[in-house]
Amino acid sequence: MAIIKSVKVSSRLDLDLEVGVDAAVDSTLTYLTLPISMKSQLGALEKVSEFSVKDEDGLTHSIEGFNAFYSSVEFVDAPKGYAPRIGHTALSQSLAVIGSRGYFLIKENLIRLPGMRA
Repeated sequence: MAIIKSVKVSSRLDLDLEVGVDAAVDSTLTYLTLPISMKSQLGALEKVSEFSVKDEDGLTHSIEGFNAFYSSVEFVDAPKGYAPRIGHTALSQSLAVIGSRGYFLIKENLIRLPGMRA
C-alpha cells in the first residue's frame, strides 16, 4: 500500500506560481521527483546543479501536514501518467518519518525511543 500525500511546490524566484500534486512516498529515491512537463508551470527556477543524467532545480515545497522547506527537486522525463514521488531526503527535510507499519507518515519530533520521557 502506497502512502500518498499532497505536495505544494513553488519557485523562490516567482512566488506567485505554485503547483499542487499528489505524490507517492518512495524512500528508494532521494529528492522530490516530478515529471519534466511540470517544470514550465513553475516559471523561473533557481539552478542548483546539472548532471548528464539529471537536472536539479531549487524549489520550496511542503508536504501536507509537515514543515515547508527549500531543496532540490529532480525533474525526470517520465511517461504520461507518471505519479510524482517523495524521496527520503525530502521526507527528512520536512521532518516526516514513515510510520512503523509503512502506511502513514508521522512528524519526527513526535518519535519517542524506549525509555525516553515525554
